[in-house]
Amino acid sequence: MALTGDGGDELFGGYNRYRAMRLLGYCREWLRYLPAVPADSRQPFSLRTRLNRLMRASRFQGAFQQYQCMVEIFSERQMEEMGVVGRDPCMDGVMDWSDSSDLSGAAMRWDLHNYLPHDLLRKVDRASMAVALEARCPLLDQTLVETVCQWPSDVLMPGGHLKRLLRQFAADILPADIAPEIALRPKQGFAVPIGRWFRKELKDPLADRLLSGHLEELGIKESADEQLMREHEEEKLDHSHRLFALLSLAVWRMQIRKRIQSGEVIFDAAGRQYMGACGLSWLLPVWGWGSRR
Repeated sequence: MALTGDGGDELFGGYNRYRAMRLLGYCREWLRYLPAVPADSRQPFSLRTRLNRLMRASRFQGAFQQYQCMVEIFSERQMEEMGVVGRDPCMDGVMDWSDSSDLSGAAMRWDLHNYLPHDLLRKVDRASMAVALEARCPLLDQTLVETVCQWPSDVLMPGGHLKRLLRQFAADILPADIAPEIALRPKQGFAVPIGRWFRKELKDPLADRLLSGHLEELGIKESADEQLMREHEEEKLDHSHRLFALLSLAVWRMQIRKRIQSGEVIFDAAGRQYMGACGLSWLLPVWGWGSRR
């Protein structure tokens, strides 16, 4: 058995995007009038890129649209260039943000109901079950979740400090000799050098799958895929997350196609249209950015 920390970021405010939503709640009225800061096209996690995303989000009136801008993988312009039009059906009617005065708290609740179960927990479950390992998530205890969800973000993130309340709990509970090391340790993700791999080791396998015609069957222009790969290979832009999303979608489409051809899965015309719509949701917000956001 293994214990995981899943749910800690979504419950106690561990992502930088929650701090950004807090800033939008306080400062949007004047932020939206400032000129946009150019993004650093080669460094998606740089301060300049984060400021660019914050400034663009401030242009939106609705809180949910602001959050979509903060977490999106593909911009609307990029989606249009790829031939993808319309909204993601999976994003509609999920949560009403219209009456939310606590934008950070609303973003945390959205991730708790969507990002956590549909992305993070799914990956943990697949990885642990593949090696017959049982994973438990103590921070997702029902009583704890129900209690913490009643607290505003100012309590969970006093002063805008990420997971400050959880860190204070840890400092009080843990033995004095290890408390500072654990409670004050900076956040650490699990990133892999996927960008470099797409330029080198995985360059050909990536091209084989993106240009196999499977994405075109979903309405995604192959010329747009080629442009993304070319810009990434020449290091003009860092498309690591976009290429990974497209690769995931292509592999998913290939697997579904095989199951249809073998007769394991049967779709009528309406089913094929629905499958395409669900598949395209891989390209839209929110999934794929990881803990450094």
